[in-house]
Amino acid sequence: MEFTYSNYKILLKSIIDTGKYMDYSVVNNSIPNFIVLRHDIEFSLKKALIMSEIEKQFGIVSSYFIQIQNDFYNALSNESIKIIQQINANNHYIGLHYHLSNKNSFDFSEISNEIQRQCGVLSQFLNIPITRFSIHKPTEQILKNTIKIKNIINTYDPLYFTYIPNFETKFENEINVKYYADSSIKWKYGIPTKKNFEKFNRIQILIHPYSWYSSKKTYDEISELTIADRVKEIITIYEKEQK
Repeated sequence: MEFTYSNYKILLKSIIDTGKYMDYSVVNNSIPNFIVLRHDIEFSLKKALIMSEIEKQFGIVSSYFIQIQNDFYNALSNESIKIIQQINANNHYIGLHYHLSNKNSFDFSEISNEIQRQCGVLSQFLNIPITRFSIHKPTEQILKNTIKIKNIINTYDPLYFTYIPNFETKFENEINVKYYADSSIKWKYGIPTKKNFEKFNRIQILIHPYSWYSSKKTYDEISELTIADRVKEIITIYEKEQK
């Protein structure tokens, strides 16, 4: 599946046709079949807005997870807040994409408190309830030990996610929830297709909006365009401040 908007629309149609699509908040252990969809925003809020508008056309309500500890974009700038609020206005949920520091060991109580604090900060600036979070580059330790916070959804909770060592296919029979992700501009754990939707009862799909364009792009082209767009933004900001 090439990362084009036309293919994304086909994907959305396939998801709708299953009759299994729902929000994380609706899922519980008694539900035998579901598909949940989320977006982790690594580089471009503007690309996220485009994707949110496509989903709105299909009546899809998904979740957009925003970082506030990101060196590529400032989620709390005036312009970013407007974009995020527009994504929310397109009937999508806004969540926290928690940037996990590179530690060998973790204090889960400290991490939980930090996630709650950052959810509060994001909610205060956006004036939007933040009821869910995803982990940026989760480690094996994080995936094997669920972070549970009252009234806040963790997308890596076993309810929505099955941890499989290295995602090896030999463990496929042990999967309770099948996971698809377009990380690093490639499908790593299989491709979310109509055929595969029939194969698995419970599915979570992660899509990164920066990877998708109107026409087919190579990995290098997407990388160059992502950087070039950010450079243009920086130049515009600089010139505005100089005036």
